[in-house]
Amino acid sequence: GTLWGGELLHVFPGSFKRLACLKPFLLPGGEQTIKNPGRQLMARYIEMGLDVDDEILKKICEKKINTFKTSSVGRLFDQVSALLDIQNMPISYEGQAAIRLESIAKTARNPILKSFNFETIKEKDLKEIDTRDLLMEILDEKKQGVSIPMLAFRFHFTMVKIALKMLEDLENLPIVFCGGVFQNQLFSIMLEKECKTLGLKFYKPQKFPTNDGGISFGQIVYCRQLLE
Repeated sequence: GTLWGGELLHVFPGSFKRLACLKPFLLPGGEQTIKNPGRQLMARYIEMGLDVDDEILKKICEKKINTFKTSSVGRLFDQVSALLDIQNMPISYEGQAAIRLESIAKTARNPILKSFNFETIKEKDLKEIDTRDLLMEILDEKKQGVSIPMLAFRFHFTMVKIALKMLEDLENLPIVFCGGVFQNQLFSIMLEKECKTLGLKFYKPQKFPTNDGGISFGQIVYCRQLLE
């Protein structure tokens, strides 16, 4: 009943298990809202109990009219891009808000390797990462006058820490990085560095796209394992 994303999957022959993900948040309007980072942020504010001016959106979220839940990490990047006034308006191409956010983050002078706060919740066998505190902290520091590039950089560093938190307490299995977020060089390079420091063995897509283009290939592998 949710739009998946931002997860850690344990994959084994013929099946898989979801071990960790971002705590799902509201996505009203589906495809229309995916193209509008500012609307995504307003919906998140409503869910977090913050006041917004859009009365119609409030009612949509409260009554769950054409409203879904998602754990997508891409949507979180969209929200932060809007929060920092980098991409508040509707996007004109896929990934625009996240691409601009990364571009601004790379301009941070003397970037600080300090993450924002986030909460880890254990629901049975599933570890969920609640990002509400992260957004509140970015909002507060923005109001205090912290530079936008610095906040953008620290968000990327926080996403690295979130990924590492998902990988905690796992048996020593090889890790595969995949999904659109790994097209983000700043995030990927920092995460790879941390994994090497921790002695974790990881792989990156080489012959197939790292983003959605690799999904159909994964489905073929999965089906073949079921047949075998």
